[in-house]
Amino acid sequence: MCSRFVVNKNFNRSFFFLYKYIPSGHYDYPRCIKCDCDSAGTLEPICDTYTGTCLCKENVYGPRCDRCIDGTFALLSDNPKGCTNCYCFGSTTLCHSGLFNYRVIRNMSDWSLTRSNIRFDRREARLSLFMNYDNNDQSPIYWSAPRPYLGNKILSYGGNLTFKLSYTSTTNNYDPVLNKHPFVILRGRDLTIAYYYPRPLEGNLPDEEISITLKEANFRFQTRSSTAVTRDTFLQTLSNLSSLHILAWPYTSDTTTSSIVAVQLQQADFKSITSFSPQRPVARNIEVCSCPANYAGTSCETCARGYYKQYSGTNGAHSYTCVPCQCHGQSDMCDVETGHCLACQHHTTGTYCESCMQGYNGDPTQNITCRICACPLAIESNNFASTCEMNVTTGETTKCFCQQGYYGDRCQSCYPGNFKIDFLLLISMNCFSLLG
Repeated sequence: MCSRFVVNKNFNRSFFFLYKYIPSGHYDYPRCIKCDCDSAGTLEPICDTYTGTCLCKENVYGPRCDRCIDGTFALLSDNPKGCTNCYCFGSTTLCHSGLFNYRVIRNMSDWSLTRSNIRFDRREARLSLFMNYDNNDQSPIYWSAPRPYLGNKILSYGGNLTFKLSYTSTTNNYDPVLNKHPFVILRGRDLTIAYYYPRPLEGNLPDEEISITLKEANFRFQTRSSTAVTRDTFLQTLSNLSSLHILAWPYTSDTTTSSIVAVQLQQADFKSITSFSPQRPVARNIEVCSCPANYAGTSCETCARGYYKQYSGTNGAHSYTCVPCQCHGQSDMCDVETGHCLACQHHTTGTYCESCMQGYNGDPTQNITCRICACPLAIESNNFASTCEMNVTTGETTKCFCQQGYYGDRCQSCYPGNFKIDFLLLISMNCFSLLG
């Protein structure tokens, strides 16, 4: 039975007398049916008093507010808009939520300090720094993460960076020096973003476990007074993480030693897409974009094979288009950043496979095949020309330009001071210098 004098606030008070018996979160007086809304997608636990239609968040739709509008993904209760806008590095607006488990990156080998003159020890996966106060350089020192924590870390978005640390000080006066320096610094794609620990850490205590969620709300550019980091710029940084630094010193003005152990970085496991387990930690913030053919990666953060990044605009480090490799048809691979061709084929070489290898003649830039010089013979083991001239129509070698140590119209002789060794029953003849 409906409670008296409770009214849905979305209706004009002039209709109060009609709806005074409808309680909040119900509709269809006098039956008073409970609203059937997805709490993750609704603003408040109420619905339309007539139809029961739920009041959806900005990026949510559907009678129950349980669907993301086009161009958004991941319906979550802690998102004020309900669903997150697809970023996809600007290549598309179509994406969906990936269903991944997290895996953990752990590696306490090959860590270093940002200042090489400071001594530290590594024992049983614990890194310990010993500060020398005779050192006049009082700038902060950071632990620098090794390769496993770097590179493309798009799949770490929304995951946790965790570690345990402790330090010793002479007075333990809790001077909040720590808050003056970034606690964690991430660098990538010419962007530097920082996390500041919200409170001072006490010294001369056992390890304290730190957990930092890798989301834009927790980071700032350079200093805390600067512009907040957006999701777009955070993903740009993670797409090519060049350094990850964790504060090693100082924690107070008289920190003498500090140590860190068990540094772990969560990363969505792409392999778990076929073996997903709800019992394992779930990555709920990973967008999976419907990338155009020339893009690749879950967020289209890189180029597909055969394409490279062509940067443009004033924000060139972050704005790019994936364009075809310029390899003159001699390779389908190039460096995704520079466009330099990889694995040139058909006896070509050069940054863009634009030249013929030594001992071959042709012009790949004009679609003229590189053919071996007959100097003296048209076989690899008996070709001693650096290049040659060739009849384009017949392929006949007309002039040889010999490698060092050879001479003759067909590079068939050795210069004085060199000698010839015949290999494999005169199939191959090579000139060697007597001077080495």
